[in-house]
Amino acid sequence: MPLLEALTGLPTYRVERVRKVSNTRRLMALSRLLTTLHAVDMTAWDGSKKLVIDTLDAEAARLKKRRSQLCREGEGLRPDHAERGDC
Repeated sequence: MPLLEALTGLPTYRVERVRKVSNTRRLMALSRLLTTLHAVDMTAWDGSKKLVIDTLDAEAARLKKRRSQLCREGEGLRPDHAERGDC
């Protein structure tokens, strides 16, 4: 049996491409939907924005601390970062 004839009997599937959306953007969209658009809790929009911003600030501080720790240990950064003087 030729290959193409054998393949005609197999089911086909279509996999949609998943849009790349950051978790932060996804969280903000959920927050906006739950607060302003669907009126679940109209007062929560400001609090949810503050939570996301505080979380991002904490993550940035953690990464900055980790980078300085790697620089002190002489590890980790790519050569182009060392050339720019990031360490």
